[in-house]
Amino acid sequence: MDDAFENSELTFSRLALSLARDYISIYYVNMENGHYHEYGTKGEGRELIILSEGDDFFSDTVINANNLVYKDDVGLFLSYINKDKFERLIKTGETFTINYRLLVNGSYRYYNLKSTKGESIDDKYIIIGVRDIDDEYRRSLEERTENEVFNHIVTTMASRYELIYYVDIETDDYIEYRVSDRCEELHIKKDNKNFFENTQHNLKLLTYSEDYAMVSAELQKDRLLSELEKDKNYSINYRLMYGEKPEYINLRVSMLEDGRHLIFGVINVDASMKREMDYRAALRMATVDSLTGVKNKRAYLLAEQDLNQAIKANLYIDFALVVCDINNLKEINDRFGHIAGDDYIRLACSYICDIFKHSPVFRIGGDEFVVILKGEDFTLRDSLLRDLSALNDSNKKCDSVVIATGIMNYRRGHHKSAADVFKEADKLMYENKQWLKGY
Repeated sequence: MDDAFENSELTFSRLALSLARDYISIYYVNMENGHYHEYGTKGEGRELIILSEGDDFFSDTVINANNLVYKDDVGLFLSYINKDKFERLIKTGETFTINYRLLVNGSYRYYNLKSTKGESIDDKYIIIGVRDIDDEYRRSLEERTENEVFNHIVTTMASRYELIYYVDIETDDYIEYRVSDRCEELHIKKDNKNFFENTQHNLKLLTYSEDYAMVSAELQKDRLLSELEKDKNYSINYRLMYGEKPEYINLRVSMLEDGRHLIFGVINVDASMKREMDYRAALRMATVDSLTGVKNKRAYLLAEQDLNQAIKANLYIDFALVVCDINNLKEINDRFGHIAGDDYIRLACSYICDIFKHSPVFRIGGDEFVVILKGEDFTLRDSLLRDLSALNDSNKKCDSVVIATGIMNYRRGHHKSAADVFKEADKLMYENKQWLKGY
């Protein structure tokens, strides 16, 4: 053992104190000759003992680093623990520290190494303390990862959302992120506690009156959590008052993996909602028959495309097509005029809709309609056709509307398209038309 250390109670006390606090071992290195001791403690009394010693600290360090330090950390480790670095440390009195991984019992653990200049008068000693920081470092990594994920979520959401809330559902505490200055127009109450209570307060003040009852019920805490148990994501559209004008917003709620936190994102979707409503209105105008109010031929062709896709996919689908034609419409137009003829068409349409009340009805020509029977109407199709036949019998006696019909069920493997089904139903309709006229 070096005489300087043996005779230095101050240094010995410092080593003992350091070991007692944090370090699992301390190296005491003589920079003049490379001689070193490694000290540790043992027993409940933490008695200071020599764990190892050697005559060439830096050569031994290279060997140990290559054998024990995690391979990706060896370069970093040796860039700090070398003679040139320590000689600069002796001159400047600087202190440095590094984290690295070390192989212990077959697995790698994180350690921290701190180097300082010794307290001896001739300044020839370096003291190196080694701490096992695996538990705290891994916790730090987990927290850092969680923060990075959370920051990524917030950053991603912030590109779209005006308001973001991070809510602890156990305490109702929350963090609010305001992305848009427009939120200031709403004067939203916030105190970072009592999130759901504040939400109900804000809804009452800010929600468009026609939407309030619905959205208030949907955003009750118990109801919302119940919905999130079924699906980790929830979305609702409603209108908020921006000044005196209501605008549509979309609220999206996601449950995080920890099962304790919710992310609420609020985005103004007024422009897109109004475009969608305009589109639907235009689509409705393009697919509704202006005379009767039922779907028109364009709508039927679109429905036919859906049926053809199902047929092409060889799906098991049950449907039937009913082709209807109004008898004697030409005579009504010739005798009473087209206004009377239009009334005749509307009356016939009302009869068809009343009988096939669960199925879409399409007017595909002046006096021709087609019905797509599915579900309950398909199951009861024979009974419904008897009802129509009874109506015809009654109307013939009083010179009212008589409707010829033909029905064909889709048969998988036989019909290649909806047009094939329609063709057979149309043929049966003409046969029924002739029969009704008594030919």
